[in-house]
Amino acid sequence: MKRVDAVVISAEIRDFMVRSLLNYITEAGGTPVFDPPLVGFADGADPIFDEFKTLVGSDNITPAEALAGATGEAPSRLPPVYVIAWTPTHSLPVIIHPGYRPVNYRGGEPAAETQTSQKGEVS
Repeated sequence: MKRVDAVVISAEIRDFMVRSLLNYITEAGGTPVFDPPLVGFADGADPIFDEFKTLVGSDNITPAEALAGATGEAPSRLPPVYVIAWTPTHSLPVIIHPGYRPVNYRGGEPAAETQTSQKGEVS
């Protein structure tokens, strides 16, 4: 991916977050919910995506496998694949409800070191 493409795509994502009316709380004087997001890029052929099959689970697919499945093309016939990831950052303080109990993404119990106190604080 050309650097100029990455700059343009990053700017579009950031501008969307800044312009979107969904990002503002009108009852709080137009306070934004999120600051501009962090944006990152990765080569879809990076070996880390193959490692996810071991680290996350064998049912995990690589970016090339995902695109191949969506287009019907063989992975070897695809052009270079890039991954764009972005995550908003909070403008407002995060308040954890006292009844909140974190669970892992597979629905199991949280690790012993990630327990919620009676005050709702995650330790």
